[in-house]
Amino acid sequence: MSSKTLNKLPLEAMLKYKKIKSNETQFLSLTSLYVNEFEALLVDFHAVWDSQMRYFTFGGKERLREYSEKKNGLLPDTADKLFFILYYLKNQPLQEALAASFGMTQPQANTYIHKYRQVLHKALDMQGCLPARSADSLKKRLVHSDESDFYTDAVERAIPRSTDWETQKENYSGKKKMHTQKNTVFSGSDSKIYYLSDSYEGKTHDKKINEIEQVELPENSRCFQDTGFLGYSPEGENIEIVMPTKKPKGKELTKDQKEENTRIARVRVKVEHVMSGIKRLRVIKDKIRVFANNFRDQAMEIACALHNFRLIFRPWEYPSADKILQR
Repeated sequence: MSSKTLNKLPLEAMLKYKKIKSNETQFLSLTSLYVNEFEALLVDFHAVWDSQMRYFTFGGKERLREYSEKKNGLLPDTADKLFFILYYLKNQPLQEALAASFGMTQPQANTYIHKYRQVLHKALDMQGCLPARSADSLKKRLVHSDESDFYTDAVERAIPRSTDWETQKENYSGKKKMHTQKNTVFSGSDSKIYYLSDSYEGKTHDKKINEIEQVELPENSRCFQDTGFLGYSPEGENIEIVMPTKKPKGKELTKDQKEENTRIARVRVKVEHVMSGIKRLRVIKDKIRVFANNFRDQAMEIACALHNFRLIFRPWEYPSADKILQR
């Protein structure tokens, strides 16, 4: 069945925000947001879209006359536009399937994906949810913060295999046994993602990424990390590294070391849950089908920002690290 046939589906068969929002469970599974969260984000999404379309055409040219939405357009309401891009990021369907679900052609779906993700990115920035992407930016954000416990870990995501042999070698992850890109993150005791590194080839070691990024934490902070970061310490004064003891080759850990490792693991479960929060979007969890590096990187940034946005409405609560570590 061709895309021209698919986009002639009856209106009642197409995905629309007003139709789906009445089923809260279904809406959450399709977008990763509850309806009240969606509507809060919609305010800024609409503001960005309106300001952008007021002065420029959909193709980016300066507008010569006033813009108005077409009532019979494919996605006439701003809510449908936000629903469209969230649905794509959450489920990552084939573009033909996406087009069929929204009554459009595959080329139209592709255009809307790239257009609306930029609007969503700016809307999340207005919400203050984007993580810092440079050491200087993070340092400025933390000046007035009371956060003193930070958790670092790596996120690795599958990508299509390049046709270039040298690129294949750089992207191949020995750990995952596939071609990947990876980032490291720094989250806080509130589970908010404060920092997202640049995207690196799958071959790059987790520790190497953090060394390149040169993240600086506030004085007297603690940094919880796993043994993959052995020998790494963030920039900053009097930073305490909390890390499980690695089993010596040919030897066993003592009972006290095992108990301490268990306590540290109970604290570090926070960052494991943060990783799960990022991977709620299948565009991150599954192999991303887009080859453009800028798209992959921005998709990761949006995934982190949506995690932070959900925390505004659904904060996570954990026992304090000191209580678990018995300090």
